Amino acid sequence: SANLIAFLQPILIPVAIGAILAYLLDPVVTHLAARGFGRTKAVLTLFAIAFLAIVGLCAWIVPLISVQSASLARKLPDFTERTRDRVVDLIYRYEHTFGLSSEGSATGLINWLLAGPTPVPVPSAAPEAAPSPPSASGEVIAPAPTRLTPAEGQRIQDWVQKQLPAIEIPLPDLIAKLWLLFKTSIGGFLGVTGFLLSLVMVPIYSFFLLKERPAIQRRWREYLPLRNSPFKDEVATTLSQINSYVIAYFRGQLLVCVVDGILIGTALTIYGLNFAPLIGLIVIPLTMIPYLGIVICWVPAVIIAAAQWGDWWHPFWVTIIFIGVQNLEGLFYAPRIVGNSVG
Repeated sequence: SANLIAFLQPILIPVAIGAILAYLLDPVVTHLAARGFGRTKAVLTLFAIAFLAIVGLCAWIVPLISVQSASLARKLPDFTERTRDRVVDLIYRYEHTFGLSSEGSATGLINWLLAGPTPVPVPSAAPEAAPSPPSASGEVIAPAPTRLTPAEGQRIQDWVQKQLPAIEIPLPDLIAKLWLLFKTSIGGFLGVTGFLLSLVMVPIYSFFLLKERPAIQRRWREYLPLRNSPFKDEVATTLSQINSYVIAYFRGQLLVCVVDGILIGTALTIYGLNFAPLIGLIVIPLTMIPYLGIVICWVPAVIIAAAQWGDWWHPFWVTIIFIGVQNLEGLFYAPRIVGNSVG
């Protein structure tokens, strides 16, 4: 059976996607048909509106993404250097605060983080600090915490730069393995090219299912592999009820995902995050996946915020936006939309 499914994959995947789209779009087509359109004209009108909407969206978002990508590429090297310096300074302060290392340039923790031997630091030529004078009460005032000197920071940065080639060497092999995994998992029997070409059939299947929906609805019971009997009527009635609930759930869930995408995209745009409209668009399909989908959208948003502003507060507030929208969904509009749809 697995081999048969793999063999029929070029047909099954487009049919499944086309059927889902037909499920979601049928109320609109039915509404237009009731207003004087035939079902064929209603489907063509809906397809034309969808095509124009996609073209308009691309015309708006592609230039915006291009400009923001160029801006992010200009800021990325400076952000990388500042992040590296900040991490090195934090390591140095941590070791000196907790007494893990009394000399050198934070060698122990750097060894642990970078998994490699750290060169023995060259003794600093700076004179020893004079002992702190006693206070009026006779107690010795502790010296201020030692900061990372420019010479020590430069030595650590030079060592980190020397370690970068060891990290960069495995990257091409890793990228090749990821690409192979991608082709194997998604392409399957067809390969990536065949999989993408098979999606061309999705609008055709959707058009057929939307146009012929009344005839399919009238005659689908005849294809049940049961002889005419009260049992067959009961099975058909049960399947009809299940089908209506499944359709209602998908429509309600899709509306919830659209609201999520609009709220997150709008909030991030007002906040000034680069690629905020694109993130809002990605939220719509991915939040159909419970829990994991929103995390997949949150990760790039936080990374972009960190690269754009170079601090910790902006990623924190981006996270608050995602948490706030998820709480609004769980407490307010999701129960009402999905609950009213399913009953």
